[in-house]
Amino acid sequence: MSTRHAPDTLQRLEFRARAKGSSRSALIQRYVAEGLEIDEHPGIVFRDGPAGRRAGLLGGPDVCEVVAVFRSFDDVERTAAWLDEPASAIETALGYYAARRGEIDG
Repeated sequence: MSTRHAPDTLQRLEFRARAKGSSRSALIQRYVAEGLEIDEHPGIVFRDGPAGRRAGLLGGPDVCEVVAVFRSFDDVERTAAWLDEPASAIETALGYYAARRGEIDG
């Protein structure tokens, strides 16, 4: 598949790819895949960390952290209180986890 991008977008992609030690094509693939996830799971974002790229709540903890706390309590409201997040954010994280369980558990 071929796509066209504005010259300034290509320049920005090239700069980011070099900064990340990646190819422009790999970066485009990551942005498309993550963009689809963000569209399907509003409130989820992706960020880099010591363990690599991971999903998290916008302005909140990583999805894997939410899942770990939820497993301890088995209750959305208690998890939300523990993490100081709204219950809706916990439900968002758990929804993302349900869709990507194997990937997150791995």
